[in-house]
Amino acid sequence: MNNKLCIVILIFAVITALGFSKGQTEGEQEKYVIKFATAQPPTSIRTKSIQHFKEIVELKSNGRVKVDIYDSGTLGKEREALEGQKLGTIQMLVGDQLPNIVPAIGVFTLPYLFRDRAHAYSVFDGPIGARVLEDLPKNGIHGFPNGYWENGFRNVTNNVRSIEKPEDLKGLKMRVVGQDVYIEFMKTLGALPVAMAFGEVYTALQLGTVDGQDNPLTNIYNGKLHEVQKHLAITEHIYSTVMVTAGEKWWQSLPNDIQEIVTEAVGEATKWNREQMQLDEKRSYDKMMAERPDIVVTRPEKKPFADLMKRDLYPKFEALYGMDLIEDILVLAQ
Repeated sequence: MNNKLCIVILIFAVITALGFSKGQTEGEQEKYVIKFATAQPPTSIRTKSIQHFKEIVELKSNGRVKVDIYDSGTLGKEREALEGQKLGTIQMLVGDQLPNIVPAIGVFTLPYLFRDRAHAYSVFDGPIGARVLEDLPKNGIHGFPNGYWENGFRNVTNNVRSIEKPEDLKGLKMRVVGQDVYIEFMKTLGALPVAMAFGEVYTALQLGTVDGQDNPLTNIYNGKLHEVQKHLAITEHIYSTVMVTAGEKWWQSLPNDIQEIVTEAVGEATKWNREQMQLDEKRSYDKMMAERPDIVVTRPEKKPFADLMKRDLYPKFEALYGMDLIEDILVLAQ
């Protein structure tokens, strides 16, 4: 009897252990961790938008999905992070490097392409926004058509003179982002573009290495560039957007319900991001004026700038972006 009892107990113990082990395995399979990377610091609207996304995802998934935020470029620069997405070491990212993978996405950086924010949103949130992302999956990246976050309209500052018309930029040494559209924009205006990392701009302006630069108001204020500039022109020449992406291989491994939760959370975070960016832009401008009331602010008429760009700059990028795509975007402003 004792031997039979021992065998029964042993069998029960094995069955219990197997059942417990299976439950753990199933539980682990149903839990997902998202490493979400950004080059921005924790205080930025972009990182706070990721935090908003995190709260929504973790709540809607009932804890099945955990989002770990890696800000300040801790997982590498944006290009490195994109490679990490392809390899599966990083699940999600928000940044502006996608034109290096799919050149057509760079069309959004054309100067005076967007009349205003409403125009930009209608493009990003509609068929065009989805269309330019179609080639991402074959490059190992999943794009979210509802994941176009805001970086703001770019404006011009300098230390030489007020800007009222395109000719006023002629001869000015202007720091630019090291991408063809930004370089050609300044050349078209007769300025002398100098490609430079953002972290070097303050010192370059202070020392007179360059006369001016262009950035969204929030970047100008947070970078303290207003401390070393005399003139601000609200040109709103380029609308800057950043895009939320995921690794395609990882994305396809997710069950449908998790994909839906993540996609919905991206959309909600996009709405929150845009609202906060507009508020932050106003706060940044007000703070700048309070700290530097002597800065001369101008609001040039946009049409002469826009006409010049469409005549002299757009044709240079027709082969890269396609004039049909450019015209499809422009017509939505009407």
